[in-house]
Amino acid sequence: MNDLDIARDRSRNPLFDTLFILQNIGRSVIELGEAQGKALSSAQHKASKFDLSFACWEAKDKINVVIEYRTG
Repeated sequence: MNDLDIARDRSRNPLFDTLFILQNIGRSVIELGEAQGKALSSAQHKASKFDLSFACWEAKDKINVVIEYRTG
């Protein structure tokens, strides 16, 4: 960035602006003796960490997609 003479903006990620996630490992149930646990849905963010992010996962015969964007 120094060679390009671009000012560093600390509110932006220095590597990339777009994130794509494909979760294709399935959601499993964890069993410890008689106790069972499963993954919860992702927590709602108050602010986007990237300008644009796509999170996708397979569920039965479809692909679910969540799109998150930075309003600023």
